[in-house]
Amino acid sequence: ASSIVTLTLSLGPELVDVPDVQRTRASDAQNLLAAAGFQVQVQEEASTISEGFVIRQDPVNVKLPRGQAVTIVVSIGNKVVVPEITGMSEAEARARIEAAGLFVSFVDQQGCDKLGDLCNQFGPGQIVSSEPRPGTRVERGTGVTLGQRAP
Repeated sequence: ASSIVTLTLSLGPELVDVPDVQRTRASDAQNLLAAAGFQVQVQEEASTISEGFVIRQDPVNVKLPRGQAVTIVVSIGNKVVVPEITGMSEAEARARIEAAGLFVSFVDQQGCDKLGDLCNQFGPGQIVSSEPRPGTRVERGTGVTLGQRAP
């Protein structure tokens, strides 16, 4: 006796167009990519593009299987991180602040009466603090106040 066997060959995973979400709001971009079946990975970066908008994506203009990862890079605005400057001379601190896209707005001379235990950790003229604090994200062009141990 003979039997008929029907085989169905797979064409592989269905490939889906990756939507181009560059220059869109990050929340809209995530929703579009998720609705198309992709995993979304988000990275942040400073940019002149408005905060919260997608600067670029990877990949773009391709077809991928559903479930693949698409990375979007989202603007945090035109922001920079206040650099670490404690222990530096005023000149070194100014150079590092300016290299970061900021400026020194004021140098606050602080005597040992104000510094307490910090007084023994820093020599006269050394920078003991900054406001905003190191590691803080601020708009490019923001002024930074330096705390300096008085001579």
